[in-house]
Amino acid sequence: MRENEIDQFREKLERIEEDFKDLQQADEDFEGTSDSEAEIKKLIKVIEGKLKGFEEEKRDFNKFQQNKLNRYTRPDFESFDNAPIIVEVREFKAKIADAFARLKDLDDLTNQLNNKLIVQDIENASKLLDIKNQKLRERLVTAQTELAKIDKCGGEMDGNCSRNEEEEFIEALKDEMPEVFKNIEGNFEQIDKI
Repeated sequence: MRENEIDQFREKLERIEEDFKDLQQADEDFEGTSDSEAEIKKLIKVIEGKLKGFEEEKRDFNKFQQNKLNRYTRPDFESFDNAPIIVEVREFKAKIADAFARLKDLDDLTNQLNNKLIVQDIENASKLLDIKNQKLRERLVTAQTELAKIDKCGGEMDGNCSRNEEEEFIEALKDEMPEVFKNIEGNFEQIDKI
């Protein structure tokens, strides 16, 4: 579970880093007034500092996961003396959750930078919107592909379930997937309009 949480943290951090690079490029492509440029440069420095801190946290999370948590085995968790291990795992979970919450603040800063660049130049804004639009489309295509795999597996499992829970899951999947795919198509339409 901690590995999955670290992966989610890493994915969001990478998305923010990509967006930030695009924003930096947009800033280089257009010179605004000296006041707006000063504000933008200051905000860029703040974001760069925060990104470095998050990169360090990501490395620390991976190191702790690899060197500490992954070394625990089933007997460690089944032992009656496992309370320190459980505390350690829960404290690590809290650290990851805290870092993930702070990523939202960093995301807000990149949005603030984006807004400042938009105010600077409407043409610049169109480029940024197009870049974000493309990235959103790519993420949507990836999600659609992965959901199609899940839907296909569900279809293959239909009638091959050994427990009631599995059967209920397959039925829920059959009921809900058409709506999910309909929503995805709607999102593609909205992206096209944008």
